[in-house]
Amino acid sequence: NLRAPIADGLADFTPVHLSDVPRLFISGRLPLDIAVIQVSPPDEHGYCTYGVEVGVTKSAAESADMVIAEVNPNMPRVLGDSFIHVNKINYFIDVDYELPELPPPPPSVTQDQIASHIAELIPNGATLQMGIGGIPDAVLRRLTNHKNLGVHTELFSDGVMDMMPSAKVSVVGSSIFGTVSGSTVANIMSTGVMTIPLMKRVGYSPNVAGAIEAAASSAGQILPPIMGAAAFLMAEIIGVPYRTIALAALIPGALYVLALIVAVRLEAGRLGLAPDTEAGWQLLKTTIVGKGYLLLPLVGLVALLFAGYTPTRAAVYCLLFGLLIMPWKRETRLGLVGLMTVCRDTLVSTLPIVAAVAAAGAVIGVLNLTGLGLMLSGLIIDLGGGRVWLIFILTAIASFILGMGLPTSAAYLLLAVLVAPALTRLGIEPIVSHMFIFYYGLVSAITPPVALAAYAAASISGGDANKTAIESIRLGFVKLLVPFLFVTMPGLLMVGSGLDIALSVLFGSLGVIGITVAFAAWLVRPLLAWERLLMAAGSLLVLWPTDVAATDPVTLAARAVGIAILAFTLLRPFSAQPTPEKTSSTTS
Repeated sequence: NLRAPIADGLADFTPVHLSDVPRLFISGRLPLDIAVIQVSPPDEHGYCTYGVEVGVTKSAAESADMVIAEVNPNMPRVLGDSFIHVNKINYFIDVDYELPELPPPPPSVTQDQIASHIAELIPNGATLQMGIGGIPDAVLRRLTNHKNLGVHTELFSDGVMDMMPSAKVSVVGSSIFGTVSGSTVANIMSTGVMTIPLMKRVGYSPNVAGAIEAAASSAGQILPPIMGAAAFLMAEIIGVPYRTIALAALIPGALYVLALIVAVRLEAGRLGLAPDTEAGWQLLKTTIVGKGYLLLPLVGLVALLFAGYTPTRAAVYCLLFGLLIMPWKRETRLGLVGLMTVCRDTLVSTLPIVAAVAAAGAVIGVLNLTGLGLMLSGLIIDLGGGRVWLIFILTAIASFILGMGLPTSAAYLLLAVLVAPALTRLGIEPIVSHMFIFYYGLVSAITPPVALAAYAAASISGGDANKTAIESIRLGFVKLLVPFLFVTMPGLLMVGSGLDIALSVLFGSLGVIGITVAFAAWLVRPLLAWERLLMAAGSLLVLWPTDVAATDPVTLAARAVGIAILAFTLLRPFSAQPTPEKTSSTTS
């Protein structure tokens, strides 16, 4: 009991939620020099498990400068994200004793009297927020004759566990999900009805117009701040602050948008479409001046999330802020009927993601209980045979298949349990592993045979569904390429030194732009076949698959040759014009 030392001034006491402790370790606010932990014996791949306690122990082991592990054969082997490789442990101590247990003392007379009075005030069907300690356990003992109780708790205390066998209570663990739709198809059906007809009107073919909309709508799933609610889920699963995930997703998302903008601009040039230099900017300026203040709640939401507020609190504050700015102008004021309509539309828009995540949760629960999730990860590693790139290719294929047709959040949740452990067990950074499977879990939206986004866009544009899907792959190829760059260029995810990040952005941008131009087959004039092949080869040399800061002769030579090839092929069209005969035979 620490109450007496605290009362005597011999110890400090800071109230904190148990769930906040891992964040204190990971953020460095509570630095650790040495972590002494207890683990199970390693398996044939060298992985131990943290056993009966994962949250605090795992974050402590990953944050401490030195890890000392007691290897106890009595420690149960636990599935899920509970593994630590022997290479991460500095010192081992072999022990063999029963796990220490601290049975709770019986409640005192005073505690029992307090619990008796509290229990009389609790009706059947109530939901309780319970802590740990003598009085909470005493209250739970007094509730054994109640029915249909719900308990929200951070820790499965002995009092809660004693009630579960009698089926008197269902324990609910709450998680926070985003309130935006994680469906690319929903984005297309809401915005495509306006953008696709406009693109067709200025000269884009139905197939290209549908593909542009499909690729552009897919960008919303990988761009911060929301990422189809996956940003919040990833932060929770990996155990890092939300802002870390948002910053990590920024550069890859920007590369995707950059490639899409370049591809659309080149397509417009190939079709001879004149750029709109007046009306578009004037309309944007008028809109920003007249209704730009409506974006303030969104700006506030991002600011609060980066400031460390929970998504729920940030959303509530921004909702109140939105209600305050709504009456600023007559055309944006809402009456009671309008507010009711907003509430209804919000509820309807969140139902699909809630249903999908609930279904994914059930599947994940079954996979964890049966051990199938760990088996799939082990199968990928066994088939890869220690070859890292082959394991990544197998992981990409598995992520693509398992993510078919699923909304963003559901796809990520499923892959985080089934596929991500295969990469983390190789010693890959968790954020790299999870971003890799996240990207490949979403690529099926624009890739046959599913290509739901492309098919939805084709239904609006009137184009051929399969041709629209092929065009959307050409425009959105970054989703297929960039995840592999995470391995050699983790700087794209803001991992590493400033030099690593700068080089990753430089090489990544050059490679992406070069391949985009090669796919477009046009740059101020139609490109010849050999020019496109040379440009693609130069781009791949710039993205040479070694560490971004590697200085070995082969890597330096490959990237230097790649940059030279890109410079030659990108500048040549501005000075050399092909003969008409060659142009007609090579233009695509």
